[in-house]
Amino acid sequence: MALNNVYKIRPNGTVIGSNPPPHNITLGNLSPPIGTLTLNSLNNDFLNNQYVKKYEIIETAEDLLVLSCAWHRIRKTNQPIRTSISSLMSEQLFQHIEPEDHTHASEIRDYYSKKLMVLVLKEHRLTPFRQDLNTFINGDSKKFTENFIPLSYRLPEFYEYDKKFDELKPQFESKITDDYRTMSVKLRTLTSVHKFRKSNRHSKVDEYWFKGDDGYAYRLGVDPSNMLSPLWQREFDRGSVTGTFNLHMDSRDGFPYYKIRNIVQI
Repeated sequence: MALNNVYKIRPNGTVIGSNPPPHNITLGNLSPPIGTLTLNSLNNDFLNNQYVKKYEIIETAEDLLVLSCAWHRIRKTNQPIRTSISSLMSEQLFQHIEPEDHTHASEIRDYYSKKLMVLVLKEHRLTPFRQDLNTFINGDSKKFTENFIPLSYRLPEFYEYDKKFDELKPQFESKITDDYRTMSVKLRTLTSVHKFRKSNRHSKVDEYWFKGDDGYAYRLGVDPSNMLSPLWQREFDRGSVTGTFNLHMDSRDGFPYYKIRNIVQI
């Protein structure tokens, strides 16, 4: 008759009972010891793992984009309360939301939802920023991860820029027959159209847009801190400039234009 193996393992690892296994099992023989296994130790590998990212979910009583629109409005109108607001999560900001902020947020969300849909249908490759933007505007803006806060903060400014740029595009030829993908030096007479101040997390640039005597759009980007920026602003304010420019053809969401790399002579 076979013997029944009946035994117990004590907390200290020793074995008692009939027909115990030939070797004692101790907690020290296990790596890591069973007694040290906790939820934290099971999850802590992500700290040094390049393939893993950890995000904390933030939940707010108000739509994050509405908060961004409210702070944008307060900054633009230079309201005294702006000095009490230090971030999109400031309690004071929640207390100063107006109905127009909800309206503005809805307009922004609708605009980018349609814009991104059109770009995808036209098979334009979405940049990482636009992929995040698509996730944000189509997600729950009351539950979000921290990485969406900077995006939301800038979105009302980006919206203003993109809307104004949409208004400018019909003034220019929509197709460029010449191909200056490599830099070319050309003599052009350029008429001033509009100046933008474009900002992102890392830099600011003044965009000067012109219409050439060929009907095409021309863009010159100037760092506002450039010591020659006031001189170029003076030329722009005169309404037109004739000169020789290094040009390179570029496009933005399918809209073609010439980028002025540098000015040879004016």
